[in-house]
Amino acid sequence: KSSATSSAASDDGMDVADECKVKVVVRCRPMNEKESTSACKEVITCEPARNEVAVSIDSDKLASFHFDGVFDKSSSQQKIYENVASDIVDEALQGYNCTIFAYGQT
Repeated sequence: KSSATSSAASDDGMDVADECKVKVVVRCRPMNEKESTSACKEVITCEPARNEVAVSIDSDKLASFHFDGVFDKSSSQQKIYENVASDIVDEALQGYNCTIFAYGQT
C-alpha cells in the first residue's frame, strides 16, 4: 500500500502520525485517440472497489498495485474532487496546512 506516516513525537508530545498523513490516489485514463487507432491493447485494469490497479497482458496478470483510492477511466473530475480534494480544500480554508499534489496527463 502506498501511504506513509511517521511515528516520531513532536515537541508538544503529540504523535506526528496523528497530524501527518500521505495518501496516494490513482486515476486511470482512457486510451487516447492515437492509442485507439493504432490497435493498442489496454493492459491496465482499475478495480476501484479494491483500490487496485492491475497490469495484464493477454489475460496474464503480471502485477497489481494497491492505493488509498483508485478511480477508473469513467470517473469524472467532479467525482474525484468530491471524494479526494474537497475535504482537504475545506481544511485549508479553515487555516490548516494542506497540500494536494497532482501529477500526470491532463
